[in-house]
Amino acid sequence: MAAPNSIFDVVLNCRAFQGLSSQAKRVAAKRFLGALRPGGAAIIDTMNVQGSGARNEIEDSLAEAGFYLPFSATKRWYREQLDGTGISYAMVLGRPRVQYNRNNSVKNSMAQWERDQTILDSFIEEYKARQTQEEADVKENCDKPETRVAYVVYPTG
Repeated sequence: MAAPNSIFDVVLNCRAFQGLSSQAKRVAAKRFLGALRPGGAAIIDTMNVQGSGARNEIEDSLAEAGFYLPFSATKRWYREQLDGTGISYAMVLGRPRVQYNRNNSVKNSMAQWERDQTILDSFIEEYKARQTQEEADVKENCDKPETRVAYVVYPTG
């Protein structure tokens, strides 16, 4: 049952949520959920949030509040695989890109960069397959009239 003040269809947060402390993220997520009508959505727009830890923290606070995050299992799996390589990368337009380090002569070689990028790219097909497998669950949950969905937008990936 929605709280009496649940009057909004959408909550939009632009680049502020990521800057909150862990505790403040949890509080804000609960407030966002409480402000939404059943079937509403929260859109959390971020900027330059890199690394699994920071992204997991944002997503966990929203899930703990009661939001449904589409494709969260697949996205988390993907980040874990990429982090498990030990390769320094940044997400750019949804793809992992090896960070070029001009100060490290070993990492400076194009051959090393290509090897590392190939390793990161090796997870893309399974990532797509897992997304396809998760589609039915996403549709089922998003079609429930009571579901409140949170979309976290990472413009840098």
